[in-house]
Amino acid sequence: MKIKIKKGDYNRVLLTDVLPYEVPILFSNEDFYHIISRDDLPCEFKELFSFENFKTTVPYTYKIKKGQASFRSLAIIHPAHQLKICHFYKQYEHLIIHLCSISDISLRYPNKIGTYYYEKDFLKDRVRLKDGGVDLVVDGFDLQSQTASSYFSYRKYPFLYKFYESFEFHRLERKYEYMVKFDISKCFSHIYTHSLAWAVKNKKYAKENTDSTHFEGALDKLFRDFNHGETNGILIGPEVSRIYAEIILQRIDLNIIEKLSKLFNLNFNDDYVIKRYVDDYFIFVSDEMHLSKIEMVLSSELEHYKLYLNESKKETTARPFITGLTIAKYELKQVIDDVYSDIVDVESMYEINSLISRKNMGDDLGKIDSVFLLDKRKKKFSRAGEIIKSIKVVIKRNEITFDQVSSYLLMALKKKLFSLLKILSIYSYDEKRYLKLMRFVSVQLEVIFFVYSMDNRVRPTYVACQIILEVNAFAERFDDDIKEVLKKNLLDEVALSLKNVISYSGGGYVEFSNILIALKELGGEYYFDQSYLIDFIDSKMNDSEGLSYFVICSILYYIHGRNDCAALIERVGNIILDKFKDNASNKNDCEMTLLISDVLSCPVLDDKYKIKAYRAFYPSGKKSKPTAEIQRTINFFRGKVVFFNWLGNKNLEQILYRKELRTPYE
Repeated sequence: MKIKIKKGDYNRVLLTDVLPYEVPILFSNEDFYHIISRDDLPCEFKELFSFENFKTTVPYTYKIKKGQASFRSLAIIHPAHQLKICHFYKQYEHLIIHLCSISDISLRYPNKIGTYYYEKDFLKDRVRLKDGGVDLVVDGFDLQSQTASSYFSYRKYPFLYKFYESFEFHRLERKYEYMVKFDISKCFSHIYTHSLAWAVKNKKYAKENTDSTHFEGALDKLFRDFNHGETNGILIGPEVSRIYAEIILQRIDLNIIEKLSKLFNLNFNDDYVIKRYVDDYFIFVSDEMHLSKIEMVLSSELEHYKLYLNESKKETTARPFITGLTIAKYELKQVIDDVYSDIVDVESMYEINSLISRKNMGDDLGKIDSVFLLDKRKKKFSRAGEIIKSIKVVIKRNEITFDQVSSYLLMALKKKLFSLLKILSIYSYDEKRYLKLMRFVSVQLEVIFFVYSMDNRVRPTYVACQIILEVNAFAERFDDDIKEVLKKNLLDEVALSLKNVISYSGGGYVEFSNILIALKELGGEYYFDQSYLIDFIDSKMNDSEGLSYFVICSILYYIHGRNDCAALIERVGNIILDKFKDNASNKNDCEMTLLISDVLSCPVLDDKYKIKAYRAFYPSGKKSKPTAEIQRTINFFRGKVVFFNWLGNKNLEQILYRKELRTPYE
């Protein structure tokens, strides 16, 4: 269902543009959005969240897995400066749209203020959600559903692959013989904040007028202030950073077109076309002689803004514009289709799906039950090894890596599995059917978590979490014996994959946190014991991040409701106190601010400990704050959520579905 947005509610920027995509499932600003408007919010937290009290703040930086052996640093802005961003949008939202709508080169940019937000009954159909969202305008005439995570409506493509599949791309392929791809090297890390003024006005004017009363000066100052005064590089993760980069890159787009016309008499949309998706460039030409000229000008214009092309990623393709990656995706789809055709009675499945879609399905239950979809006898793909081998052959033959196709592959496997589990949950079972069901689920989980083990970045982890939740929900429909076998099988596969995640040094904590959150849904009999988690903590204490906020919250959430984790709670509690005591400026540090907010609302920690944590965060001067006043603050947060949802009252499947439709930083 699409519900109209209150356009005067600028605090909704908190829900859309200030957090990275790659965060733990239960971390969000949804409750912070509500709590900041409460009159009874304790005064010390009103001050903590007020941007007027801070000149600069320190962002919470953390690392996610980027590739086979590398990490990317993302950042969360201090809550006080998140609210200042809301204030900035209120002042300048229309100018932002204007400055992001001046280039014909860009493929993804805000073009108007969003008018609807996302709301639906997710349980109505877990697998096939269709409606709801913020409008995404595609090619000027088609409306697609995005999620409520967009303050602005975006044009043209929410994901890069949609450009490849578009009518626009196919027209370019018909018109031009060659396509060259490359990107900007470490684009966000190299953006010089003052260069925004160069883009909006010009370099000479910007150097002579450095005040922060106009748009570009105010935005430059805002970005420096929430990044502890840094001018070199902008934070990676929040959508507002993409908007900052887009304003600069659109000006560079115009400069490129102008220079190519002036220097070489090359006309845009005639002699060549350039397209840009965030920081990825695509050049289309028919005359190869033009390529060096275009690349020279593009490189030169980027250098004016201290940005540089990544020559190592340059790819030149002649028609047809198809790569090994595209071929591999096509072939992997065929492999998955062949697997399910081999294992499942596909024709009967189509018939059963049509019966299920009827309003009076109860009349057809007997007919459905008589045709068991796993009754096929000759099966080439009855073993996981055969399926895995077929997948590896496609990847090797097309000279690609698992991380290039893992999300695509997991999504395809998930879609097939979910559609079949929906039907398998309807049947009545005898021993023979049980054995076939167990074998099928075992094989599918082995394949899925083999793929996940090859690439456990954040996006594949979100898909893995969806599968954990769905298989667990499926298992809950059965008697204890069958339920135990299904859940134990699931836990074994996940635990094996998790070894790869926790083996990384210096990152991977969001991935670990999300798996832990999903595994809690399996129930008490399938929990990791506290020694496993203590060993994990010990292994990470020497990392650069130590035990960070995300991991602390995820571990405490995982053990909520258990009475066998006293030693673990004490260990984590001491780590929190040490973090507060070791930081001389807790208030302007984002991680410490998030941590104290969620410690005071955490149901796992008792009030005696929370008083200690409060005093560690707010070290007193000559006169300490009375315990009774601290207790009143603790009482306010009891049973509430600020940033991390301890209550577990959110629908994890729906959160993960929304994640599918958001664009990660890549």
